[in-house]
Amino acid sequence: MIEFVKKYFGEDKSIRLETIAKAGSDREYARAFVDDKTYIVCESSNIKENETFFSFSKTFAENKLPTPIVLVINSTKTIYIQDDFGDVNLLSVVMEKGYNDEVKNLYKKAIASLAKLQIQSNINYGDCFLAKQFDHYAVLADLNYFKYYFLDFLPIDYNKYELNKEFEQLSILIEKIEPHYFMYRDFQGRNIMVKNKIPYFIDFQGGMKGPIQYDLASLLWQAKAKLPVEWKNELLQFYMQEVSTMIKINKEQFATDYSTIVLIRLLQVLGAYGLRGVIEKRPHFLSSIPQGLENIVEWKQTYELKKFPILNEILTAITQPEIIQKFK
Repeated sequence: MIEFVKKYFGEDKSIRLETIAKAGSDREYARAFVDDKTYIVCESSNIKENETFFSFSKTFAENKLPTPIVLVINSTKTIYIQDDFGDVNLLSVVMEKGYNDEVKNLYKKAIASLAKLQIQSNINYGDCFLAKQFDHYAVLADLNYFKYYFLDFLPIDYNKYELNKEFEQLSILIEKIEPHYFMYRDFQGRNIMVKNKIPYFIDFQGGMKGPIQYDLASLLWQAKAKLPVEWKNELLQFYMQEVSTMIKINKEQFATDYSTIVLIRLLQVLGAYGLRGVIEKRPHFLSSIPQGLENIVEWKQTYELKKFPILNEILTAITQPEIIQKFK
C-alpha cells in the first residue's frame, strides 16, 4: 500500500500511512498523509466489488454529488486512493451533540442529497457486484439472514414451514413496492461523513435498483442513533417532499410502503448484528442488539402484521424484556 502511494504522489513527498480500524467489511483502509493533505487508501482483493465502487463513484462525480472521487487505481484493481472527508460521521455527531436543530439540519442535508443521488443518477446496474435489483430473491436473502444469524440463536420455538411461507409472501409484497431507483443499501450514519457541516457519502458499492424508501429506513431507524419518533416522522415528510420535486408520488401510499420497508431493514440489521456480533464477536455490533430489538418494539407499537401471524408471534417473542436484558 505504501509503495503504491509513494509511486503516485512521488518519492520526494513526505508520506506516512495511518491504519483505520475496520467496521463491518474486510477491506483494509488507511489515511495517507501527503505533505499537508490527506487521502484515503483502500486495499481489497474483491475486484468485482471494487469495480462496482469505481463505476458508481464515476457516475456520482458526473452528477456532482457529495461522494469521494477515486484519484488512482493500481493495475490489479486491488488498491485505490480516494478523497478524504475526515473521521467525523453523522452517527458520532448525533451521539455527541444530541437532538438539536444543528443535528437535524445535517440529517435534512443528507436526506436532500440522498434523494438526488437515488433519482438523478444514471446508474449502470450491470456493474452491481451482487444483486442488480432488490427483487423477492434479495428480500428473501435478507429475511433468511435474520432467521439464520439471529432468530435461530434464541431459545424460541416457531413453525419453520409456515414462517418460510410468510417470508415468501412478504418478499413478493416488497418486490412490488414503487418507485424503484438507486438503493444505496447501507445508508446509515457511519457511512455519512461530516466535513465543514456538509454530509458526504461513502461505502455505496452494495447499491442496486430497488425501493428508495429502504435507504431512509436505514438512516432513521439506525439502532445507535436512537432518533426520536418526532424526528422520524418529520424527516419522512421532508424526504417525501424532496422526492416529489423530482418524480410524482402518492405520499400516503409511499408512507405505507415505507413502514413495511422499515421492518425488512430492522430484521436484516438484526441478522448483521448476529453475524458480526455473536459469531465474529465484534463489540460494536454486539452492543447494538438491545437497541435493535427496542426498534422492533417501537415499530410494533405503530404498525401491524395481521397478514403474517407467525412472524408477528416471533417479533413478540424476541422482544420480551428478558431477551433484551440478556443482550444488554
